[in-house]
Amino acid sequence: MICKPKLLLHPDKWSNAVVPYLEHLFDEYFERVFIDPSETYDPKASIVYTHCLDTHWVIDWRDNGYQVAVDNLWEVPWPNRPDSVFTIMPSPWFFRANESLCYEYLGYHQYTRMPNITKTFLMLMNDKRLHRDQIYEQIDLDNSLHSYIGRGVLLNHNDIDITDHAWQRYSNPDWYNITNFSMIVESVTFSEPLGPTEKTYKPIAFEHPFMLWGPAGYLKQLHQQGFQTFDHIIDESYDNEQDHSVRLSKIIDQVNMLKNIELTDEETVKRTRHNHSLFFDTAWSKQQFNKNLFQPLLELL
Repeated sequence: MICKPKLLLHPDKWSNAVVPYLEHLFDEYFERVFIDPSETYDPKASIVYTHCLDTHWVIDWRDNGYQVAVDNLWEVPWPNRPDSVFTIMPSPWFFRANESLCYEYLGYHQYTRMPNITKTFLMLMNDKRLHRDQIYEQIDLDNSLHSYIGRGVLLNHNDIDITDHAWQRYSNPDWYNITNFSMIVESVTFSEPLGPTEKTYKPIAFEHPFMLWGPAGYLKQLHQQGFQTFDHIIDESYDNEQDHSVRLSKIIDQVNMLKNIELTDEETVKRTRHNHSLFFDTAWSKQQFNKNLFQPLLELL
């Protein structure tokens, strides 16, 4: 029997290796071991693995001859990472693959949208940021379903508060049934290595049309992945606009244009269902983890 290499984990630290919907993928390639100070581990058959925001504890292991891997998939590159450690850098494959597996684990792949539209759009925002202030202050929020937790605006629907511990992945299907489209507000408005995040993949998972306030070119990135957007109704030229203020103005113009148009036409439904199906191609997601995370880790030994 061939022994799997050990993936050494801090017993009190979070990492992708302890995420419930990813554990079985790690277990195909590694023996996940929570470090016991009373035990010794073979440096030639072990990798010390940590999340990029918890790296101080791995320095001693590096200095004692162990291979150390820092998982930077969740964050933009950080400037003070330790020397002589292997780093898995952020890449656009990650959020799509991660969210797909997460949403399947949560049972969201079984969702079929049943539109009963009473609200114009759904807009979910958390941390207070300048570009979020800008859209919050300029967009017409009347008859929308929205939150901006950083400014104390909470979304409660059917007595569910999205400020609970799992709010970032929790979704109420009614939000997507009763709103015409999603107004996605991404983490930033400038391009960076992460690409579209979970904020963009939420409406895709829930068969929802959307517009996107984020970096120029994000719709193009989605097209390159095979997703379809809604240029048959929406003027999506905003995605090409490099000036942030002009891009936001174009987006808001399109939001206003849709006030009296329900996005339930045959072509829109066809595109949202295509997106849903592509997003839940979990075989692709598992392949990405194998190619871009597990194989590079195995090559360290």
